[in-house]
Amino acid sequence: MRVRNFYMGKNYGITSGFSGRLGPVVGYNRLGVWCLRTLPTRVHNPRTARQQAHRKDFRRQVALAAELRNAVLPGLQREARQQGLTAYNLFVRLNHRYINAQEVQWERLRVAAGPAAPVRIVGASVDNEGVLEVRFEKNPMGRSCSGSDLVRMYVHCPATGKGMRCQLVARRAQRASLMLPEDMLGEQLEVYAYAEDVQGRMSDSCHASVSERLAAGSEVDLEGDEGAAAGLVAAEEAAAGAAASSAATTPLRAAIPPS
Repeated sequence: MRVRNFYMGKNYGITSGFSGRLGPVVGYNRLGVWCLRTLPTRVHNPRTARQQAHRKDFRRQVALAAELRNAVLPGLQREARQQGLTAYNLFVRLNHRYINAQEVQWERLRVAAGPAAPVRIVGASVDNEGVLEVRFEKNPMGRSCSGSDLVRMYVHCPATGKGMRCQLVARRAQRASLMLPEDMLGEQLEVYAYAEDVQGRMSDSCHASVSERLAAGSEVDLEGDEGAAAGLVAAEEAAAGAAASSAATTPLRAAIPPS
C-alpha cells in the first residue's frame, strides 16, 4: 500500500513534542508550549486582486521584521510575551499600516514598546574614519529613571537591507557610536533608539533618518526638531495595536536635513 503526502516530523522525546508534519497533523512549539494542529481539508482561495495585494503587503511586513530582528527581538520580546504573542507578531500588529509592497514609512515604525522612560535622538555626525556618532537626550519627558539604564541603538540601511547594533551605553552617556561598513557609507540610514530600565523593561522607540548627504566629517543638530519629539509614543498605544485609528498619535520623522 502506498501512502501519499506522509512526512515524519522531528521527535524531541517521549515527554516532549515533535515539530513538522505527520500525516494530516502538524506539530510545533509556540512560546515554549508544544502544540498540534490539523491541516485544513479544503482551502477557500479566490485569488482576487485585493487578496493578492494584501498578501504582497504581508510578505513585505514579515520580511522587514526579519531584517530588523536585532532591534525587534530585544525591543518587543517582553511586551509581546505579556500579550501572548511573539516579537514578530507584535511588530506586524504595530506597524502593518506603515509597510506595504511599494514603500515603508520608516519614521513611523516602532521597534520597541514598553513603560520605561524613553530617550530622544537630537543629533548625529560622521567622522573622517566613517564612525557614526548619535547624540540623544536622556529623559525628554522628565519621567522617573536611572542614569545607569541601558540605551539600545540600531542602524538600518534600506539600500542593502542590513542593519547593525551600536554597543550598549548608559542613559547618562547621551551618545552612542558605530563604525559604519563600506556598503553603508553614503547611503540613507534609519536610526532607532530605546531604553531598557533596571527591571528589564523597554521604552517606546524613537527614530531619526540620517541623509545620504551626511558626508564624512560633517555634523547636524536635531535639537528642537518637532519630529524627534513626536517620535515618543505613550506605551498604552501598543495595547491598542491594530485597533487604533489612523488619526491616533504615531511617531513622526526626525529627518536630518542635507548638509
